[in-house]
Amino acid sequence: MRMLQGWMLFLIGFGSAQPGRSEEVWLQQAAQHIGERLREQREDSLVDASRLAPLTIVSVSSEQSNYEHLISLLSNSLRQSLQTQVLVCERCMAAVIESGEQTIYENGFADLDKVRALYQDEAVKPKAAVWIQAGSRFLSIRIVILATGEVIYADTVDARLDWSSRSMRTFTRSRLRERQARGEPIIHTHWDIGLSPTGGSHIGWSLMQQWGSSNQYLSGLSLNLTDPTAGVGLNFFQIMSGLRKTALGGKLLVSVPRLVSRAASAKDAESSGFEDLTLVLMAKLPLFEPPEKFYAHVFFSTNGYFGFGLTF
Repeated sequence: MRMLQGWMLFLIGFGSAQPGRSEEVWLQQAAQHIGERLREQREDSLVDASRLAPLTIVSVSSEQSNYEHLISLLSNSLRQSLQTQVLVCERCMAAVIESGEQTIYENGFADLDKVRALYQDEAVKPKAAVWIQAGSRFLSIRIVILATGEVIYADTVDARLDWSSRSMRTFTRSRLRERQARGEPIIHTHWDIGLSPTGGSHIGWSLMQQWGSSNQYLSGLSLNLTDPTAGVGLNFFQIMSGLRKTALGGKLLVSVPRLVSRAASAKDAESSGFEDLTLVLMAKLPLFEPPEKFYAHVFFSTNGYFGFGLTF
């Protein structure tokens, strides 16, 4: 009986110890993952480390009391991935004492003006600040340029996403989740102006949202002045990274005046309506380096127009 009781106590103790240990291991892996992702961004010239050096950690929001361990993990990860100096602003994280003598660090964003003021007279002034948020199997990091308040990098690791494979799909899913949580969709508006050697023209305006696992898709609403006349419809494009970020796709449009005229005509009442649709296939090539604001495009329309133009 005593042996059975001993085994029961061991199993109970083991079961209660495992979650904490598991959480710690997961946190280490998550910090490592963020560092690897940031290193890839730096090596791909997507993040300019010179704009961030030196870096300072100014805020830690955690459900656990292991904020010091969390700061140590992220400091090492950021230092290795960016190859820069990483500071810790203890004065930025104003501690308050609550009942039970438990020390809680303030949640959310620290005030940028406060951070700037604290470092005003310091010999080493950071260029960027880091905000960290951690929860149960959740780790988020945000890096902000102190001078402008620009969020230069944000990433989230969530246990509900299968990131252990370290695939690009998982990385981008985390970034998309973070962007959607902030309610910040990537919206583009484009004017397309093209001329055809046959005398026709294609003039239209498009409102598009960028989406996809690596933001490779654009889709939305199109309004055309010509080709077709007073046309309204939908658009879809895919950005081909292997073709100098050329956008391939098109628009499916219907001419409102023509549709109204056909609807009012008893003769064409039984028409399928497909002949009223105009399909415009397009290829758009960026003319300059990012940010891509001007494109040269070629278009082909089922109205019989083929030509070249400019998108801006």
